[in-house]
Order: sequence, then C-alpha cells, then structure tokens
Amino acid sequence: MMHMSPTNDLYSYEKERQEAEEDKTRTLNGVQVPSDLLDVPSNAAKNVLRQIILELERQLHQAYAAQARSGKLCDRQLR
Repeated sequence: MMHMSPTNDLYSYEKERQEAEEDKTRTLNGVQVPSDLLDVPSNAAKNVLRQIILELERQLHQAYAAQARSGKLCDRQLR
C-alpha cells in the first residue's frame, strides 16, 4: 500500500486536477501535497513524488533481498 498510493496519485493527478477544476473543489493528491508544502509547480512536485516512489521501491527491494538471504522462506513464499 505504501507504494501503490503515491504511484496512483502520480499517474492520476492530471485527471483529478481537471475534475477538481470542473467541480470547483480542491485536489487532495500526493502531487498536490509537496506542491503546496514546497510552493513549487506541479511538475516539480511530480519529480519529488517520483523520488519518494523510487526510495520506497529501493526499501522494498532491500527487504525482499534480506528475506531471500535469510533462508527462512521457501521459493513459493518469496514469489
């Protein structure tokens, strides 16, 4: 979940932003948060979110590799 939500936010941002404009509501999205906090345009906020996603992927890979090296799980469990 910690990886899927930001990834979904990154790829759905433009659609959500357009819908919010049409409905005259505010966008609540993982792109909008860094944009507001850092006072940067959405393209810069998308880059920030991409870096966060890449870091999460790195952490997930490390956790998987540690489990694989531990020998505590069989191949089926590692899939």
